[in-house]
Amino acid sequence: MPYVEILKRAWTLTWRYKILWLFGLLAGTGGGIKFGDIGNGISRRAGSPGGRGRIPGMPEGMGDRMPWRDGGFGPLAMQWLQDNAGMIALAVGIALILGLVLLVIGIAAKGGLVHLSARADSGEAVAAGNGWRVGFRYWWRTFGTHLAIFLPILAIIIAGAMVLGAVGIGSMAAWNAERQGIAGTGAVAFIGLMVLFSPFLFIAIFTANLLLELALRHAILADQPVLDAVGTAWRNLRDRFLDVFLMWLVQLLCTLLFGFVIAVIAGIVLVPAVIAGIAAESVGLGIAFALPGLVLLLIPVAIYAAWRSTAWTVFWRQLVVPSTAP
Repeated sequence: MPYVEILKRAWTLTWRYKILWLFGLLAGTGGGIKFGDIGNGISRRAGSPGGRGRIPGMPEGMGDRMPWRDGGFGPLAMQWLQDNAGMIALAVGIALILGLVLLVIGIAAKGGLVHLSARADSGEAVAAGNGWRVGFRYWWRTFGTHLAIFLPILAIIIAGAMVLGAVGIGSMAAWNAERQGIAGTGAVAFIGLMVLFSPFLFIAIFTANLLLELALRHAILADQPVLDAVGTAWRNLRDRFLDVFLMWLVQLLCTLLFGFVIAVIAGIVLVPAVIAGIAAESVGLGIAFALPGLVLLLIPVAIYAAWRSTAWTVFWRQLVVPSTAP
């Protein structure tokens, strides 16, 4: 399998058809890039005069009116929550509605991205309207493919959590009852089950992710029903495991490299915003400085998400029998 050529082809298509970026961003195929809580870097020096809650090296007097001074965020946050309970409830309701809307659009975008990347690879016209039509046409099939693959994983997690929870609670109850022998046996059993369960869960999730990439393309590009698509994907994985695994490995290395670059860029964007907020003694100002940079970061995230999905589509088209490709 010519992996380098697949990645180069995917990049060429992604850069040529920039509408794929929008579908990539909405589909959430970039791996969920997350940025750490910038507040975790704040340390307290209770022993120095006026230094409580101060960032090491910060000039004397800077940030004296910031909320982490004299008591920290905790009491201030609790008071704010009590004073704004109604507004918080409204915000939570709006967030739930917005989350549902984004879920619907995201699943449609994922199907549309698979379809458009295949059209791009075959030299056909690529248009946003066509992508949305196919995305919503196959919405339930895309959603059902996710459910068919990941519901068993969820069942395994719940069953494992129940067993581990029962053993853990039993061990603690025995310890509280001063039955150290039983408690020790329970603790050993708990650790042993964790050791056995963790690799099994990792293998299950790893396999599910590979199946999903293949099954989505069988469902949308080969127009197969959900269970047929999953079954065909399983046969692909069984018969061509090394090819699929190497594709996943290449994608993993690219994802790690991309995540590192994005983290560096995010640091460059966020650090000046934090410094500006501290210097002005205003959390709001710091957030205002950070927002434009964070919005700009969505562009490389969208590009990477589109490229990643396109690479899997190009790979799928070379993996399967040519008659199944669009």
